[in-house]
Amino acid sequence: MKPSSMLIGLVALITSFTSSAAVQGEYLKTSSWQLKYIDESRYVWIYSYEYGQRKFSPVCTDTSPRKVPGKLVGNVCYVEWAGQEYANNYFYVLRDTGYMQFTRLTRASEDRIIQTGVTPGTIDEGYPVYHCKIEISGTGEVFLGKYIPSRNGCYYGFEGGNYKSMHDNSVTLSVLTSSRGY
Repeated sequence: MKPSSMLIGLVALITSFTSSAAVQGEYLKTSSWQLKYIDESRYVWIYSYEYGQRKFSPVCTDTSPRKVPGKLVGNVCYVEWAGQEYANNYFYVLRDTGYMQFTRLTRASEDRIIQTGVTPGTIDEGYPVYHCKIEISGTGEVFLGKYIPSRNGCYYGFEGGNYKSMHDNSVTLSVLTSSRGY
């Protein structure tokens, strides 16, 4: 193996990770000033709608050992943790393998979501923590957050606050899943 190939492999090992729980997500470490160099078509994202504006929001996690799922707004990854929203200038973005989609949480889909949900490997109360999406009925607002099965809700941050949303008539809760479950 050429020394240059070894160096490229070492850099990739340092700057990315693959989760080991539920379905393995592939993540790339980046920063707010490196983000403009990332090809957005290669990463999982949604159009969110906050403050009356439609925004491009890639799925991200923070770089802490717990790897909390969050949302990218502008060039900052926001995650909800312990009742607060935290801004991260260094973060991971989730690569799109072509097999990922948000699956609406229902009683019928719950077991499938647990088996095929995409997670960065975070564990809470014995369960993996998954990427989730909340769509608020009638408003068009969409938020990314973290789904914790034992708490049956999607936690997300908004305007610095912490919110929990459960699937009911006012919202649609979806969890990021992969059709290539491991």
